[in-house]
Amino acid sequence: MLTGCIKAYIRTLKVCDKKMYVEIFNTNPAGVNSEYVTDSLNFRMYVGKVDEEHEDFVYRCSQDSLIIEKFGLRQMDTVRHTLEIRAFSIAKLKSERKFE
Repeated sequence: MLTGCIKAYIRTLKVCDKKMYVEIFNTNPAGVNSEYVTDSLNFRMYVGKVDEEHEDFVYRCSQDSLIIEKFGLRQMDTVRHTLEIRAFSIAKLKSERKFE
């Protein structure tokens, strides 16, 4: 049996006071998920991949900013560490009208 990277929908989460959504897809049978953030009308942006056992994204909004923080666990560790922080202008995301 062959296993590959077939994108299968898992769930949608509401973020930022329910004004935006995160769509989560399983892209690898080993537990790797791809995440997209969208407002459902103006944009849909690919956020990245995470190993659901060791990593996750956290989404926060502050005024016009969407802040995405990627956390991960190092091997044999129980404390999450920040791996990456990115910030986006919500107004700019909406005005660019890109759907990835």
